[in-house]
Amino acid sequence: MISVLITAWKEEKTIGKCLECIINRDYSGIQDEYEILLACPDNETLIAAKKIITHFKVEDKFRHIKDPGEGKNIALNLLMDNAKGDIWVFTDGDVFFEKNCVKNLIEKILKDNYDIVSARPKAIDKKDNFMHYIGNLLADAAHHKRLVSSQSVGLDNKFSSVTNIKQGFFPVSGYGYAMKKTDIRLPKDCLADDAYISYVMYNQNKKFGYAQDAIVYVKYPDNLRDYFIQKKRSAGAYVQLWKYGIVNKNNITRSFKKELEYFWFPLKYASNLRELIWSLQLYPIRLLQWLIIFWEQKILKKNLMKNGSWARVESTKEY
Repeated sequence: MISVLITAWKEEKTIGKCLECIINRDYSGIQDEYEILLACPDNETLIAAKKIITHFKVEDKFRHIKDPGEGKNIALNLLMDNAKGDIWVFTDGDVFFEKNCVKNLIEKILKDNYDIVSARPKAIDKKDNFMHYIGNLLADAAHHKRLVSSQSVGLDNKFSSVTNIKQGFFPVSGYGYAMKKTDIRLPKDCLADDAYISYVMYNQNKKFGYAQDAIVYVKYPDNLRDYFIQKKRSAGAYVQLWKYGIVNKNNITRSFKKELEYFWFPLKYASNLRELIWSLQLYPIRLLQWLIIFWEQKILKKNLMKNGSWARVESTKEY
């Protein structure tokens, strides 16, 4: 059985499409028995989800897991505790899968015997303004890095001269990934759930895969305020992983120094003058991002969960 585990909060506008991409077998490609477990603390998201479940008459495949509203990691632990499947597919209520995404993730595990497989996040917006361009650039840079790290086929040699990373470990994307069922559970205060699970499995010598044809569409921030909120959250949470003893100098995947490996990528990524200007504007923004993270995490010793830094990124919640 396949267990699809979804966390959501105040995502009544997007949960329907998220669910439909899974329920529709012709679209998802799921051939085995499956179940959908949804953890959400708000009634609005649950009501919207049940409408879709009722419309497609799959009530027997759906279970709502009561989320106490204490954080995503607590919700994920509850989902994992209640999952009946041998393969778990993780996603969020504010993203949606491309056709056959679930099928491609599952096949990587069943046919190639991977223990955990990442989907490919792709920006839903066109490159029609600065923020949309940046969303595409960062998503495609992450895609390229996973291709290099996993030595996957289809590597674009356009960027071979401007990046210097080698094959190695890469964390899966929390927007979409699949794994064999596990007894790993997240610490109560953990903020980077996908990275934590990835590091623990890597340290257990588990086999990682990247399904580049398993695409999950993501809405990236529409403004710089939301951008900084999101990046403080995602990049800043990596600092926390050191305290669990799962990160060391040999398996670091995210830091200011690691980002320099892709220093020239934005310039090569641009396809015209306008995009080149946008790429140049990204450099001071990324520098400021890391300075803020250093100041808040290393100097002020701020707690991301307690000081309000874990704010909701509103512009990513509707597409």
